[in-house]
Amino acid sequence: DEVNISVTYTMLTRPGYRTEVREVREISHEGQLIGKPETASVRSGGTWDSDMPITLPRDAEPGTYVVNTIIQTREASDQRETSFTVEPPSGYRR
Repeated sequence: DEVNISVTYTMLTRPGYRTEVREVREISHEGQLIGKPETASVRSGGTWDSDMPITLPRDAEPGTYVVNTIIQTREASDQRETSFTVEPPSGYRR
């Protein structure tokens, strides 16, 4: 299945200023980093929405997955953590 990881952030800049922004999603399960997709774009001041679809393998382990989203420029960065749960299929045994 696919999980869409969304973030909304605001860039506070002087008028007309544009800067490169890296958007990183660190995905971990049971303390192990399992993925770190990222994108880069040039942004001006304002509020931005960003979606990143993540396709999980059919045999993804059940449990809680933690996503640390990092928004980074040369001048500053911020991050937030969220999570999602993969439910075991019926009849699943570990």
